[in-house]
Amino acid sequence: MNVVTGAMGGSPSPRAWAGLMFVYVVLGSPYLAIRLVIDEASPLASMSMRFALSAALMGLVVLVARGPRALRVPVRQIVGAAVLGALLLGIGNGFNALGQSHGVSTSVTALLVACVPMIVVGLQALTGIRPTIGALGGIVLGLGGLGIVVAGDGQSHVPLVGAAIVLTGATGWAVGSWGKPYLAMPADNLVGAAYQLGGAALLLLVMATVTREQVDLRMGPVAWGAMAYMVLIVSMLGFTVYVWLLDHMDVSLVTTHTYVNPIVAVALGVAILSEPLSWSVVLGGGLVIVAVMIIIVAASRKPAAARHDQGRTDSPPDEGEPRDH
Repeated sequence: MNVVTGAMGGSPSPRAWAGLMFVYVVLGSPYLAIRLVIDEASPLASMSMRFALSAALMGLVVLVARGPRALRVPVRQIVGAAVLGALLLGIGNGFNALGQSHGVSTSVTALLVACVPMIVVGLQALTGIRPTIGALGGIVLGLGGLGIVVAGDGQSHVPLVGAAIVLTGATGWAVGSWGKPYLAMPADNLVGAAYQLGGAALLLLVMATVTREQVDLRMGPVAWGAMAYMVLIVSMLGFTVYVWLLDHMDVSLVTTHTYVNPIVAVALGVAILSEPLSWSVVLGGGLVIVAVMIIIVAASRKPAAARHDQGRTDSPPDEGEPRDH
């Protein structure tokens, strides 16, 4: 959740609208891809491999496009980027995979992760940034929606341990988003992304080692295809397109991905994994999405001085970026 301002004035070009549609789909799809991988591999180790591959490729892109000197940034900036990546991607996406491995569906996972803006508002309140009435209303509405999703409808059951793990990941993502302005970061977005991805890979490797997980390279073609998709399309191309959009489209339009991505994730889970579309997911998920919309609109109406360096309340989409998700 970087503090950014999008291009202002004028109508977005057809390329910009196409880029936004791409972001809608790509940033809503990692939940499905993660499930396809962890069906055949351990969650923490496989996500560590995912981010290690992404970091290596992003570093290669920087070397080719910018030259080796671009990666020579101050140590404090490397540490800052690595810490941010560990929070956003290591905890955020790693616990996403771990929660799914405990039985949480991709649809419910996406809706639980959508609560990141609510957590960010709460963190801001702890540091003296008073939330608006609209933001408070959004939080209450969102918590009600989360309660409905987790409670289920009597026929579908949401594992509480898995849900708690996913919410822990969402909290890590929110802490990283809220704390980013306090971290020293490389000025070049691609360099920062490379070190963030590396930080996530390192944290997940440590966690996988502690829990005695092992990377299983004997995955089938479906799992390897999902892994390649997350590395090349989500982490590499998705991040690049998102950064480009911030310069070619009003940020208020770009942030609509925050409440479109869960819809895409639910649709993919139902269509491809045959996940049940229960009334609790529809009603509770709808309330969560409306709550996120209210919070983002409330944040966008704050005076510019009040928003400066507080971090946006949308879930960060870059993979040095997800709320990937």
